[in-house]
Amino acid sequence: MFAGFCFNWTETAEDTEPPRTTRMSVALPLDRVSVHAASSHSGRTERIAAVEWHRDFAAAEPIWRRLESEDALSTPYQTYDFLESWQRHVGRIGGVTPLIVTAYDPAGRPVLLWPLGYFDRGPLRTLQFLGGKHANINFGLWRREFAASIAASDIRFVIDRIAAGGHGIDLLALHRQPACWDGIANPLLLLPHQPSPSDCCHGTLRRSADGLAGVQVSRSMRKQLRGKNRKLAELPGYRYFQATTPGETDRLLDWFFTVKAVHLAERGLANAFAEPGVEDFVRDLCHRGLAAGRPLTELHAIEGGGELLAVFAGTGDGRRFSSMFNTYTPGPLSRHSPGLVLLTHMVTELGARGFTCLDLGVGDAGYKRGFCREVEPLFDSFWPLTVRGHLAAAGARAATALKRTIKHTPRLWSALQTVRRQVYAR
Repeated sequence: MFAGFCFNWTETAEDTEPPRTTRMSVALPLDRVSVHAASSHSGRTERIAAVEWHRDFAAAEPIWRRLESEDALSTPYQTYDFLESWQRHVGRIGGVTPLIVTAYDPAGRPVLLWPLGYFDRGPLRTLQFLGGKHANINFGLWRREFAASIAASDIRFVIDRIAAGGHGIDLLALHRQPACWDGIANPLLLLPHQPSPSDCCHGTLRRSADGLAGVQVSRSMRKQLRGKNRKLAELPGYRYFQATTPGETDRLLDWFFTVKAVHLAERGLANAFAEPGVEDFVRDLCHRGLAAGRPLTELHAIEGGGELLAVFAGTGDGRRFSSMFNTYTPGPLSRHSPGLVLLTHMVTELGARGFTCLDLGVGDAGYKRGFCREVEPLFDSFWPLTVRGHLAAAGARAATALKRTIKHTPRLWSALQTVRRQVYAR
């Protein structure tokens, strides 16, 4: 479900923690509406000749697939398959209506696709990226040469068309956007924005002296993890593996949903995986493409002594692998840090497959800093489209700034976590 501008403190993926009036032409069917810039008064740019939107995934699929096949600039969270599954299982139940926006250049080529959706909360209608918090990073899809040369007026042109489209949108709120992707600056940095409450940790996968791929882990941490791995390796049947069959996938997911609920409850956090449709969404991601050996979401695990010890799930584009969710055994063997040991196996395997970057998701945690020393700044954008939207944007900006202050102030963040645990204990 979308977060809107409410103060939402839920952590889900880790075990640590005024428009102007314009003239437009409308083309049927209703799920595909095209707005053309017909005169200099409409704010037309030299790069964008038309903007259209779809309220139906099937109608948008050919354009979406075309951009993906042409190696458009995007993250794994904005693929058609990922977001179509999210909308079908989660967004629809949560009252989200897709509004997939596409812009075209004068030659008729799609140059950007924003996978958006809107929902109503009281009198306010908010437009956000599809995927909710299950999409750790949001970037849309951009033709590379267009993204590299775009101007602020191009983006304002698209937003003006959305505002003039009769959707009743009050606020465009875009969360968790990276400052750059694949070496190209995020075009949305050209308009007003502010830092997100949390940043993203990532690290470069590189070859080590022993010939194995990995990230820059300190010598002392590497020594500790080798020792922990030796302890776990003494368990009967110890192994690292990736789920490759439906049976293995369901086994890992059944265990994950049960154990994750325990860990979240201990920390006083709401269980986002128990929300309507989320389990079906996760299962779909892990099963789709599995028969071809290319699941949308991979499941990595270690087991030994007759029990599962840790599970990590993530998605990638062949270059960068992004962690989505994880958990580890709550039993006595947790003292050997099975989650961290699993990560050591994963980075070696991912590097051998040609991945050059690992990100461990949004938010700070000790284990993330140990494996991924690079901080990737994320930003949020709040653009009001109505008078009511101006009030909502002001509230959203203030709430986001306060949340970031608390998260980046150790004493305040520690106090909040203590309160969470006390509330749960009651």
